[in-house]
Amino acid sequence: MIKKLLFILTIFVLVNLNGEAKWPKLFQSDNLKVKIYQPQISSFKGNTIECHSALKILKDKKVSYGNIVLKARVSVNRTEDKVTFRNLEVVSIKLSDKREKKENTLLKEIEATLPPPKVTFTVSQFAALLEPLDLATINPDEAKLETTPPEIIFSEEEAFLVIIDGAAKLSKMDSSSLLRIINSPELIVYDSTQKKYYLYLNFAWFENSELNDYWTIARTTPASLKQTFPKLELKTPREIKIFVRKKSAELIQTFGKPELEMIEGTDLVYVTNTQSNIFVQLGEQRIFLLVTGRWFTANSKKGPWKFVPQSKLPADFSRIPLSSSKSDVLQSVASNPAAKDKLTETLIPETKSVSRKNVDYKVEYDGKIELKEVPESTLYYIVNASQPTFKYKDLYFSCADGIWYVSDVSVNLGRLFVNLF
Repeated sequence: MIKKLLFILTIFVLVNLNGEAKWPKLFQSDNLKVKIYQPQISSFKGNTIECHSALKILKDKKVSYGNIVLKARVSVNRTEDKVTFRNLEVVSIKLSDKREKKENTLLKEIEATLPPPKVTFTVSQFAALLEPLDLATINPDEAKLETTPPEIIFSEEEAFLVIIDGAAKLSKMDSSSLLRIINSPELIVYDSTQKKYYLYLNFAWFENSELNDYWTIARTTPASLKQTFPKLELKTPREIKIFVRKKSAELIQTFGKPELEMIEGTDLVYVTNTQSNIFVQLGEQRIFLLVTGRWFTANSKKGPWKFVPQSKLPADFSRIPLSSSKSDVLQSVASNPAAKDKLTETLIPETKSVSRKNVDYKVEYDGKIELKEVPESTLYYIVNASQPTFKYKDLYFSCADGIWYVSDVSVNLGRLFVNLF
């Protein structure tokens, strides 16, 4: 009975976390008063939240105090703007008066005073709950960014960056002369007969005898390419500068020579003819780049580049007006409220529920299934599948949108295996 009743109390605590209630909250019956103080969130890691609330109980002119600590799993649906607490669990309960008989009588009376529970919030309400926490420590694994500067490549003409994850790994295809690079998101094949690499980009094939930056339009292509990729759409090609890197890199492209514009009220100018965020601090003559949520700086575009924490940016960045066309970077400036809102949003995990009934999931293959052994395991990776797909013994496993599917045939993976929340 005690745990059941205190569990109801914890639900009430959760219901009123949205900050709309006035604190402390008082519930009373004929001879009982229960005062609940404003709940506090103590931790939020992954999708598990923990909070606590203090109680003051007055019965028969005697005062006792208590504290409730509970945790719950957080489900977030941004589409419906709804946050739901599930699997509520009482972690610990402490009351100053521990006599069992008195607790039972007291808690029965408390139970009669409580409203029915409904534990849902909007995303903005839930984000507001996290404000008192040190957001960088809510989930250190997610908050931590890679700070090693990537190679920064500048181009004043149309360009494309191809990333290969380390040394090129080639996998044999149906055609005896073709091998595909499987550790790159781009479609790159090597023709052992022609001794050339072919890259499919912008509905055209480009060729190169080496994996370097000197690619040209393939005016003619081997018949094996057409046979292996008959469904690829081809259009009239246009020249484009192609960079190939086997390590972390970022392409900064301007449409011609960089054009600069001053940001009013600051010592900053920014490049206008680019989709990137490029700034120059005039006093120090330093370049600042915002790349995938990280700031880097250098004395020239040739580098060397150095990581800059948001809190170490020049003060002028926090003075960028909201009316500026570059105000979107304010969410990456530590002293600006938009930055805290962005970090909060990033650390709130998106979750979804999936029905195990009538699962309709299919994987398509580009030609005959090609298996690649996963080192130091009994798994095989299917390199030409439309979704990440693996073979284990006689079963096939595929993942899409954080959900795993399983099948005993390779054509249709229609059986839900497990959902990863």
